[in-house]
Amino acid sequence: MEWDLRNSRWIALAASCWIMVLNSSIYTFSGYSQAMKIAMALDQKTLTAITTFSGVGSALGIIPGLLYALVPPWLLLAAGAAGQSVALLMIWLTITHRIHGAAVWQLCLYELLIGISQASVQTPVVLASARNFGRDTGAVLGLVKGYHVLGGSIFLQAFYAISGGGGSGDGLPLMLSWMIPLMLPLALAARPLSRTVGSPPVPYGGMYGMSGSLVALAAWLLVVSVLEVFMRFTRGTQVIVCSIIVLLLLLLAVIALEQLISRRGVLDRKVAGSAREALLDHDEKEPAGRTEALLETGATKDHETGRTSPPPRLGDDHTLAQVATSVDFWLLFVALVFGFGAANAVPTNLTQLAISLGYSQKIGSVFVSLFCVSSCFARIAAGLAADYCLKRFGTPKSTFLALGMASNSIGTALAAVPVPGAAIFAAVLGAASDGANWGLTAAIACEMFGERRLGVVFNALLVGNPVGHYLLSSRVVGYFYDREAGRESVCHGGHCFRRGFAALSAASAIGACLCWIVAARTKTRSWQ
Repeated sequence: MEWDLRNSRWIALAASCWIMVLNSSIYTFSGYSQAMKIAMALDQKTLTAITTFSGVGSALGIIPGLLYALVPPWLLLAAGAAGQSVALLMIWLTITHRIHGAAVWQLCLYELLIGISQASVQTPVVLASARNFGRDTGAVLGLVKGYHVLGGSIFLQAFYAISGGGGSGDGLPLMLSWMIPLMLPLALAARPLSRTVGSPPVPYGGMYGMSGSLVALAAWLLVVSVLEVFMRFTRGTQVIVCSIIVLLLLLLAVIALEQLISRRGVLDRKVAGSAREALLDHDEKEPAGRTEALLETGATKDHETGRTSPPPRLGDDHTLAQVATSVDFWLLFVALVFGFGAANAVPTNLTQLAISLGYSQKIGSVFVSLFCVSSCFARIAAGLAADYCLKRFGTPKSTFLALGMASNSIGTALAAVPVPGAAIFAAVLGAASDGANWGLTAAIACEMFGERRLGVVFNALLVGNPVGHYLLSSRVVGYFYDREAGRESVCHGGHCFRRGFAALSAASAIGACLCWIVAARTKTRSWQ
């Protein structure tokens, strides 16, 4: 029996998850930031300014979104991998003094290149996953983005195993620069596949299996992060840790193959001979990378009367002009400015919040790890729940975005009081919002505006992330913290973040209300 591995959407999904793990260099800045600070004699304010440029680069993801319709997906992915590798290599050469006379603006440029290169890889992977699994975009993209957020921790554990403990971290950019190109062979599998009219719905056994492997990986990384706070791992222990991580990653291939074998068995029972081959190869004649053209159903203009036809229905492919003039798009964008910005402000200030409440620096790092793992869980749970409720009850996916933002509003309000365990509430409930934001934004964009221009719409919505983060974290939380600290560099007490986190709570509540409005409008039009 032959299996067409290259045309299996499950193999494509496994490859996409591995690519997103390798595409997570943007989450590793903390691993080499101290080495950069010492080598370049930087103060904390300058170091913080440098790291914001990776966020600016991610916000420029609209550029690869536009290019996706013009160039093959593998070319975008290759360009992103090359850009990250070159930028990280230049950072390593700089902080190890192999390049002399480097300026701060050059480090900012390297981080900017890392951000936009990361978006260049993410765009074709997200769009291919959305294309291959149709209406199950919530669960699939939640899974893919879940592996993305864990990639930084995986890279750090690999570096600890290679370096025997991590050292100063100056070798981390070099390791990343040669590991990231490993995603290039995976691009052959992680590509958009043609869907036939009679293609079956997604079997949730496979989706639950892959989600379970992600949960196991996240739990293992959390356990390791906690143990590293209280004990020092030997090189042998680090190798064991990494071996378990690799096995959990390879479990994706096992699940994908099992789904492929199961699918082929179903086909063998339902179709025979040439009919089965025709079903499997039905769309092979379509040019690769151009199957999106089959979905174009946007409004057209009547050249005789000069009038424009009615706007496309919910879920139909919209033109960029239709998206830009859509009330729903701008409601969603403003909601993400408030909700996304407030959620991302939590991990940025979580360690300082823990210290102000009397915890040590090490315990503060555990809270940050708890936030990352909880965000991973939220991405999976939000995606699965959104897909299930959409099919079962017709509930718009933006409803779960509103619930996530509402949870962050509660968590930051509890931290502003603060109640006992405020840092834990802020970490877990803030992560619920962060996970829903990252896991559902692309799925909601696809649900509302169609697949054809999803790359541009998705990346345009993500611009709200750095905008909101800068305004709420730097200009609001940072301002109130400095006022409470006075002349001291560190503030202690429950009053330190009271006003700042109260502002985050209000911002999250505004974002949740806007998402509820989008959900109500979507629900109304979905039954027309």
